[in-house]
Amino acid sequence: MSFVTFQLRAAVICVVAAAVCGAAPPARAQDDERPPAPPSSSAHAEPPALSAPRPNADALYRRGAEQFRAGRYGESAELFRQVARSRPDVAEVRFYLGMALYRQRKYAEAAAAYREAVKLKPDYASAHVFLGNSLDHDGRYDEAVAAYRQASRVAPSAPEPHYEVGVAHFNRGRHEEAAAAFRQAARLRPLWAAAHFNLGHAERRLGRWDAAAAAYGEAARLRPDHAEALYHLGLAHVERGDAEAAALAEQQLRALSPELADRLLARTRK
Repeated sequence: MSFVTFQLRAAVICVVAAAVCGAAPPARAQDDERPPAPPSSSAHAEPPALSAPRPNADALYRRGAEQFRAGRYGESAELFRQVARSRPDVAEVRFYLGMALYRQRKYAEAAAAYREAVKLKPDYASAHVFLGNSLDHDGRYDEAVAAYRQASRVAPSAPEPHYEVGVAHFNRGRHEEAAAAFRQAARLRPLWAAAHFNLGHAERRLGRWDAAAAAYGEAARLRPDHAEALYHLGLAHVERGDAEAAALAEQQLRALSPELADRLLARTRK
């Protein structure tokens, strides 16, 4: 039984950087306290039907799913706890319990639920990723990175674990490791604009302006409406001393965000 796929995770990851050169990527796509992101489909994802359902557990599970979809995560968590007591062998129940707790920012409890999920189903890559997210929020950086690496081992073609490792490294100032992780995420999913965009951030922090410009440029190519990518692309060109390329980025940006275009123009005149 599988329902939260890495494709879904990719669909909801969206980095919205502040319009300043020192902007950092938000830690996680699904955290309400972070910079704004589009509505997360995984926050209200559809839990699957239980395999080999039992009437009472199945009814509780459906109610838990309804509460989850409605955003009532406390009620959902309690219902999933009840299901877990009667169906202790189902990893997905533990996973959704973890999701409900995670949405309440109860990260230590969420991590415990995800650990139970991966104990029942060791190749449950999504559970390893969310375990890492919960541990990272709980200040357990090394354990978080270990969880992401385990996700990579069980799903070697998935870019998301590398992306999450990159975020964890970036937020702790480990920009070389962050760049390597974002680069690998972009290799595995070349059309993922967010991976290229955050690679640009890491390269910028390392002072590698040519590489930063290339990464921001690819993010802007993949998402022509990505105003932040164009803004940072223009800044990278300023640092590279390429006034013509910076002016072109400013012109393209003006149609998307006049305010950001004005900021970029001010930087080019310094």
